Amino acid sequence: MNIAIERNQDIEEFFSSKGCMFPIDNVYHCDDVNLNLSEVDLIICDTARKDLIIKSANMGVKYLGLVCSSNDEKVFGYVINNIRSNGMTFTGSVFLDGNVNHDLLLLMSRFLCFKNLEFEKTKGFIRSRILGNIVPYFQAKFDIESGTLSGVEVLARYVDECNLHMPIAPEHFIPILEKFGLLDELLFSLIHQSISIMSVLPKGISISFNVSITQLENTNFSNSFMSFLNSFNDDLTDIILEITEEKRVSNSDNVIKNMNDLASVGILFSIDDFGKEFSSMNRFLKFDFKEVKIDASIIEDIDINIKTKAVISNMINLAKELDFNLVFEGVERQEQVDEIKKLGGNIMQGYLFGKPFPESEFLELYLSI
Repeated sequence: MNIAIERNQDIEEFFSSKGCMFPIDNVYHCDDVNLNLSEVDLIICDTARKDLIIKSANMGVKYLGLVCSSNDEKVFGYVINNIRSNGMTFTGSVFLDGNVNHDLLLLMSRFLCFKNLEFEKTKGFIRSRILGNIVPYFQAKFDIESGTLSGVEVLARYVDECNLHMPIAPEHFIPILEKFGLLDELLFSLIHQSISIMSVLPKGISISFNVSITQLENTNFSNSFMSFLNSFNDDLTDIILEITEEKRVSNSDNVIKNMNDLASVGILFSIDDFGKEFSSMNRFLKFDFKEVKIDASIIEDIDINIKTKAVISNMINLAKELDFNLVFEGVERQEQVDEIKKLGGNIMQGYLFGKPFPESEFLELYLSI
C-alpha cells in the first residue's frame, strides 16, 4: 500500500516506521516532482491543492484525505464535493491546529474499511498494531444516596508511545476492529487486563464491559465467552455486559439465546445508552436486565425540562417495580444530580464524579491501593 502525504512533521511522524500501525509499503510526498500517482492508493493533501486532486483522480487514485485548519471551513465543503465529483472517496480530514494523531487514526481506519485489502494480512497488522495497544480505562459508578462506589465500567482506549497522555477514544478504532472481526478479541483482552482490579473490588461491586449487538448475533459468542472465562483460575463474578446498539438487530433469536446461555452462568446484562437511536424497548421487555443506563442526552436538561422530569420519574418507578438498577450516564452538573435525587434516582456516572482513569490512578483514587 502506497500513500502520498504533505510535508508536515506531525504527519510524517505518524507514518514513520516506528510509530505507524498500518500496513504501508511506501510513503511519498505530495510535492515530490517524481511522484507517480498511478502507484498511489491514498493521497492526503492540503485543501488548496485543487489541481493535484483533479490530477490524482485522472491517474486513478481513488481515496483522498484533506489536510486543513479550522479556518478552512468555508472552502471545506466545496473541496469535498470536488473530490466526490471526480469519482474519489473522501476518507477524512486532518486538522493541523487540532490532534493530528487522532485525525490520522480515524482517516486511516476509514480508508482500510473502504479499501478491499488482502484481508488476513491486514487483519494481522490490525491485531498487532491497534488491538495490541488498546488498554482498559476505568470509570466509577456512584450510589449518591450512600456515597459509595456501586460499580465500575471498563472503557477501551488506544495508547501508544506517540500519545501516552492523549488516549484515543473507541469511536475511532471500533469500526475497523469490527470490520476485521476482532471485537471478541478486544473484549477478552480488556477482561484479561482488568483481572487485577476485579480481584480487589469489594464483594457486590460490579464491573462492566461493553459488547455490541453484532457480537451477540454470532451463534458461538456465548460458548467462546464461557470458554474464555473458564481459562482463569479466579472466580470471576459480578460481571455485567453492557449492550451497545449501533444498528438494528438482524438476528434476534441468536441474541436472546446467547444472553440466556450467559445468564445461566451468572453473567448480568445492561442496556447501554437507553433512549438513544437503536436502544430497544423490545429487548428490554424480552429479557431480565440487571441494569438500564439512561443516555446522557436524555438528562442533559433535566433540571429545566418538564417532559424529561416526567419520563425519568416514570423510569425510576419502573426500575423499582421490576427490580433493576437505573444508572444515569454523562452527569456533568450538580443541578442534574439534585434533580435526579429529587425524583428518586441514586446511581450516577459522569465527569462530575470522575473521568475514566488508567488502572493505577483508579486504584489510588477509589480503592486507596
